[in-house]
Amino acid sequence: MIKENIKKWHDLIKGDYSGGFDELLDDDVSFYSPIVFSPQRGKELTTL
Repeated sequence: MIKENIKKWHDLIKGDYSGGFDELLDDDVSFYSPIVFSPQRGKELTTL
């Protein structure tokens, strides 16, 4: 499964993957930014 996701990530960066980030990220993803001092939780906030 990890190898499949890494391949999807590489394909996404190259522009060869139509699923986009929405398909790669878990619904409960958390994004930690040094600019925003609290974690951004959820797919919707993470992909802004």
